[in-house]
Amino acid sequence: RKYPIMLVVPNMETLRKWAEAEGMTGRTDAALLGDIVVHNKLTGEIKKTLRDLAQYEMPKKFLILDRDFSIEAGELTPTLKVKRRVVEKIHQARIEELYAAAHRAATQLMSAAPAPPRPRPRWRAPRAPARTGSRLPPRP
Repeated sequence: RKYPIMLVVPNMETLRKWAEAEGMTGRTDAALLGDIVVHNKLTGEIKKTLRDLAQYEMPKKFLILDRDFSIEAGELTPTLKVKRRVVEKIHQARIEELYAAAHRAATQLMSAAPAPPRPRPRWRAPRAPARTGSRLPPRP
């Protein structure tokens, strides 16, 4: 993959409190997670948290999940380590869609914009001819 993405499981209690304060009352968790305003808020919070990462380490896209990983679903080991291959397999369709959407957007952007003009080469002064012989005085 050309860039990293991040799977995020938000704290639903905190998210519900924030949504109520924003006037989004009476929504289910799935409706909240599907809302673009909520997605933008979560993305902003994640980027604030990860601001110290290098550019190549920063996730470009975020996949917001509605439930936490669990041992029962096979996503965690008994020592609570994430089984990456299992998680990738379970969420493969959504992960592929994130990468495909980014690829489509990049291709549209490249096809819509004309190619930038090539920069003209700078004029360079001719180099001085190479010196021949030694700089040391002759031996006696």
